[in-house]
Amino acid sequence: MTRVISVFLPSFATDRFRRQAGDAAPPPEIPLILAGREGGRRIVAAADCVAQRAGLRVGMPLSKAQVLVENLVVEEAAPDADAVALDRLALWI
Repeated sequence: MTRVISVFLPSFATDRFRRQAGDAAPPPEIPLILAGREGGRRIVAAADCVAQRAGLRVGMPLSKAQVLVENLVVEEAAPDADAVALDRLALWI
C-alpha cells in the first residue's frame, strides 16, 4: 500500500541552520534570515518565524530587510544542505 504525506515546513532552512550551528546560533527570539542571490541582487532566501512576524518575506531585497529590522541576524543560505536534510527527512518518514 502506497502512503502519501504532505508536510508544510515554512522555516525549514532557518531551523536546520540553528540546529547545525548549535550554541553559535542566535537565540530563538532574535530574527534570523538566510541570504541568497537572485541574478545580481542579494535577497532573503529564508526567514524564521520571528523575522516573518517582523514583516520580512522570502524574495525581498536583503538591504530592505536590514533596514526594517534592527537586530536582524543574516547568514548565508545553503540550498544544497537544505536539500540533503529534506532527503534525509523524507527517508526517515
